[in-house]
Amino acid sequence: MIGAPQPVSDDLPQIVLRALVGTYSLINLPSGADIPTWALRANPEGLTSLTQSKYGFSIICPDVWVPGAFEGERIPEWRVLRVEAPRDWAMHGLYSRLTQPLADDALSIYIVGSYNADHILLRSRDFARARQILSRFCEII
Repeated sequence: MIGAPQPVSDDLPQIVLRALVGTYSLINLPSGADIPTWALRANPEGLTSLTQSKYGFSIICPDVWVPGAFEGERIPEWRVLRVEAPRDWAMHGLYSRLTQPLADDALSIYIVGSYNADHILLRSRDFARARQILSRFCEII
């Protein structure tokens, strides 16, 4: 069930999201694992993320990059929405404005933030529904 659209204050900027092309995999390797060479390609229009902590080494990359013989933990078939605007670190509440309507409709997400961009990953099967929900108050390009 979809709740009522969230009111948007006049002083909050319009949110613009870009739907990235293709599907992505979430990969988990043991902490301290070497970076696979296939994960080091340039991907300027898409998303590649390498994150290591004591809990493991995570890779997000296009599904097509992952070799067929890959033996680690992998969850394929994610789609990505990149936040194009606003690009203001001082703006508060951006994530909640984007995630609460999706949570209200029981859609799971995975968020990846970086210095220059924020990304929302959604299961491919939920992507059309998420776009429908977010398009009520975001421009999606």
